[in-house]
Amino acid sequence: MTSLTELANKYGTDKGTISQASHSYTVIYDMLFNAYRNQNINILEIGLSTGGPELGNSPDRVVTDAPSIRMWHEFFPNGKIYGIDISDFSRFQNEWFSFMRADCGDAQQLDQISRCGVAFDIIVDDGSHASFHQQLTLQKLFGILKNGGFYIIEDLHWQPLHYERSLPSTPDTTKQLRTFIKEGDFISSTLLPVDTWSEVAKKIRNVILLDDDELYGMQRIYNRGFEIQPENPHYFDKPLFLRLLSRGYVRRLFESSAEFSRASTGRFGPLRRSRTKLAIIHKK
Repeated sequence: MTSLTELANKYGTDKGTISQASHSYTVIYDMLFNAYRNQNINILEIGLSTGGPELGNSPDRVVTDAPSIRMWHEFFPNGKIYGIDISDFSRFQNEWFSFMRADCGDAQQLDQISRCGVAFDIIVDDGSHASFHQQLTLQKLFGILKNGGFYIIEDLHWQPLHYERSLPSTPDTTKQLRTFIKEGDFISSTLLPVDTWSEVAKKIRNVILLDDDELYGMQRIYNRGFEIQPENPHYFDKPLFLRLLSRGYVRRLFESSAEFSRASTGRFGPLRRSRTKLAIIHKK
């Protein structure tokens, strides 16, 4: 059967291993979700295409594609796909895809979605990536995730600065999740109160955080297959020097050099932690 990563690469979503930023999230999702492939599941994705207000564009932009929606549908042919976005994707609605337009910084709009009457098996937050939006959405929508379901937050390594400066102040989402892992609860703030966080915390079975290097390693293993597929026009058609000059490669080279320099002068210390990119929250 076609893997989820093959579908991500086919439709050009950055969740795969070769398109755009090639985050390689689908390598993980394939392992998590393959058992549900032919079931009548409900999946909700928040943020349906790149180029929204997080990049300075208008919420009323004209949208032309929703690649991950097509990916999810082909992987879950018997499932119902739901989408939330601040821009209007209603043109893509059909018998298997339903769209709800909402601003994930608006608590009332999220409350309205939480009353939609649907319980979800999987929720994927690929929205604005702003810390406040991610955490408010988690608080408001975790309740409509089924017991045993998965709540996923993507791209934790990047927050749009104009949002972070203008929205209510909150610790970044990676820090919140690391605090939960260490202490069993979250950091409260005025607009994200402790009692609401405690309700979320009580329903979490486990949290998995994956960083840049872990995902990069999985990408390399998966993409090795392209070396022996000359008909594939993607990753391994790039000249070697371009692959070696990729941002991830240069960062790892710099960190290794810095670690060697510290060790050679007797100043030992831990290598700087790779950026956390993906959170998988498993509900009890």
